[in-house]
Order: sequence, then C-alpha cells, then structure tokens
Amino acid sequence: MMTTQAGSVVALLQRYAQFRKDLKLSEQLRSRADELKAAAESLEAPAQRVALQREREWIKQTKLPSAEIKKSQGLIETIRALLPSDPGKIDPHVNRLVKVTEAIVSKTDKLTADSWATVVKRRQPSVDEAELKRCEQFNSEVAKVDEIRKMTRVSIAAAPLSRDSLYEIEKRWDRLRELIGSLPKGSDNPDVNRFLDAVRNGGASLEMLTDAVRQYLEETGKSQAFRIYQQR
Repeated sequence: MMTTQAGSVVALLQRYAQFRKDLKLSEQLRSRADELKAAAESLEAPAQRVALQREREWIKQTKLPSAEIKKSQGLIETIRALLPSDPGKIDPHVNRLVKVTEAIVSKTDKLTADSWATVVKRRQPSVDEAELKRCEQFNSEVAKVDEIRKMTRVSIAAAPLSRDSLYEIEKRWDRLRELIGSLPKGSDNPDVNRFLDAVRNGGASLEMLTDAVRQYLEETGKSQAFRIYQQR
C-alpha cells in the first residue's frame, strides 16, 4: 500500500514538473507572440506608404528590399510549421524574423522618405520671399499664403499614409498656386511672368527661358535659384 501511494506521489510530482514546463513554454510563446505582433505593427505605416507611392508610380518595385521580404516570408513559414509539433524550437527563427523586419522597416522608410522629398521638391509651389515682401501692401493675400505654407509644412514633414492625406496636401498646393497667382506680377514683361507662373505651378520648360527671362533672372540675382530637371 505504501509503495503504491509513494508511486502515486512520484507520478504526481512528475505531472507537476511537466505542467511547469508546459506553463513556461506557454509563457515563452506568449512573449514571442507579443514580439511578433509588435513587428507586424511596425510594418503597417511603411506598407501604406509603399502602396500609395507605387500607385502614383513614384517608386519602382525593384527598389523594395525584396531579399529581406523573401527571407521574412520563409521564416514565417518555418515558425508556422514548428508551432504544432515542436514550438520550443521557434526562438531562433523568431529572433531572426524580428531583425529582418526591422531591416525592412528601415530600408522602406528611407525609400519612401527620399521619394517623397523628391515629389515635394518638384510639385510644391515655390514662394519667392522677396516677391512676398514686395507685395506686403496686399496684406490679406500674403497672410493667406503664409497660413497655407505653415499648414503644408507640417503635413509634408513625413510621407503621407493615405490617398486622403495626399489629397489634402495637393489641395493646399493648388490653393497656394491660386493665391500666388493672384499677387501682382514680378515684371512688366509677359515672358517673365509666364516663366514665373510656370515655375510656381510645377516647372517651366526650356523654351520659356527667353532672353528677357535670362536678363530678369540676372538683374534680380535669381539665376542661381533655379535648376533643370528631366521630367519623368
């Protein structure tokens, strides 16, 4: 009888030991799940920016970190395969997946930020501070220009995440062009005014760079303020 009871106690202790191992594994899996959730969430904003910029054809598919993306997909499949049969072996794969995801986020953030900076440089209406100062007598228009510029400066600090946010930025740019266009022109020469209007509205063509425009730029000290870009 004593032996049977002793055996039962030993068996119970063994069950407890196994139960504690199971609990520890469960806690480890819960911790790992939290890490994977955080990694997935870190991809949400970069993925939205990539989708928007690919839609607008600002970035090419070939520029994306495809090697890291492929590696992360393989790690996910490995982890999924291990979970039902041997979950205790997922740790090194989760570690690698988290690091690869961090690399994807870093590279994608840089890609979309650089692309957005180029878009802003080319599409945001240019504002000549000297021209604004010259138009100070038109206080209400100049004040509106300054207000929209301040609002836009905040909204373009980071690449937009959605069509709606991009639409709001583009709408402000359009309004800024209207206000700038309503200000008095910077020259009596129509060629100069056409050139300045084109620059403010996204870019002037080389044929608009007439002798009168060149002379105006030299006389006003603005010849170094402009650069030639090839249109995509």
